[in-house]
Amino acid sequence: MSGLPKNAKILEYKIIDQLGVGGFAHTYLAIDTNLDKKVAIKEFFPPRLCHRVEDYRVTALPGAEQRFQNYLANFIEEARILAKFDQPNIVKVLRYFEALGTAFIIMD
Repeated sequence: MSGLPKNAKILEYKIIDQLGVGGFAHTYLAIDTNLDKKVAIKEFFPPRLCHRVEDYRVTALPGAEQRFQNYLANFIEEARILAKFDQPNIVKVLRYFEALGTAFIIMD
């Protein structure tokens, strides 16, 4: 299991489907159950540096802990930078949070 399955819940977000997989992240279509609004979720998940365990938690592979943490910090910084923009051609970041041993960016 590398991506989150359909119907998995992270905080108030319920996964509807997986939209894509990249070298450092999975992207999902989800529903914000508080607002009843569809959102995109980008999850930090570099498969060469980590794996997922039964409870959906992400853990760094042995020997990759420091690189995982460094890349995770960069991922969070990306969210902070993107959140400052309000332009029609740049994805709108609604929030980010850390959970399950990784981080998530919530986007329109």
